[in-house]
Amino acid sequence: MVIEREERRWDVSLAVLLLIAAAIFLTGIISPPSLMDDVDAVQAQIARNMLTSGDWVTARIDGVVYFEKSPLVYWLIAASYKIFGVHDWAARIPIALSAIGLAWLTAAFGRWAFGRRAGFYSGLVMATCIGLWLFTRKRPTEDELELERRQMLVNYGRIVDGMLLDGFQIENEEGVVRDMLLYQYEISGVVYECSQDSTPLSSILDPAKVKIGMPCAIRYQPGSPENSLLVAERWSGLRDGVPVIWLSPPERHSSDPRSDQSRPDQSRTGTQRQTA
Repeated sequence: MVIEREERRWDVSLAVLLLIAAAIFLTGIISPPSLMDDVDAVQAQIARNMLTSGDWVTARIDGVVYFEKSPLVYWLIAASYKIFGVHDWAARIPIALSAIGLAWLTAAFGRWAFGRRAGFYSGLVMATCIGLWLFTRKRPTEDELELERRQMLVNYGRIVDGMLLDGFQIENEEGVVRDMLLYQYEISGVVYECSQDSTPLSSILDPAKVKIGMPCAIRYQPGSPENSLLVAERWSGLRDGVPVIWLSPPERHSSDPRSDQSRPDQSRTGTQRQTA
């Protein structure tokens, strides 16, 4: 009798928990903003491509094979499209149901490990976790997205030699003037010419002091070499100068043997500077 009463209480607590989670996540799929995060948009488009092409094995985005993520999420979104139609809210349904299931799983594990009360509160904490809900609900600014890109390239990007071509300014749609750096680099025989907005780095970088036409170092993303970086908060590929390279030895204006003996020393000095 006591066990049945405890089970009944647990069922009621679990139902309340799932209703709270459903109210949070299911109502969030129809509220703005629409799909604007790069991850949301990529997953939704890949699922749409699977549905329209009939190829549920190979994930593709813009005709390019995309194997960076496991395909389960694409299958779930494509199945949601199949049932509800191709809509942004339909793409969010599998994620919302997964979040509700995560709250239920957390509650079940908490009950098994620490008891009914602990299970209910652990599931409630998971259901009301603002980070789980807010991750794709806050529209990131351009500077926030660019900061995330810089951090990713500094941590995981590869380095290649390049050339700083130009520095210029452009005016965006809001009328704000942005400082740009144009650079060029080559990877596997392919020449890339890219630009970086250095305006967010104005506190540590003065565009007027950047020397155009100088060699530089570039960080690029393996697999997507067009995604590159010239300067960031904790790394810079800019160089202050280049060593002097003697194209021909200096002319000798004296026949004094002592002056001839001094020339090798100067030559060695020049070589050491070049090596440095």
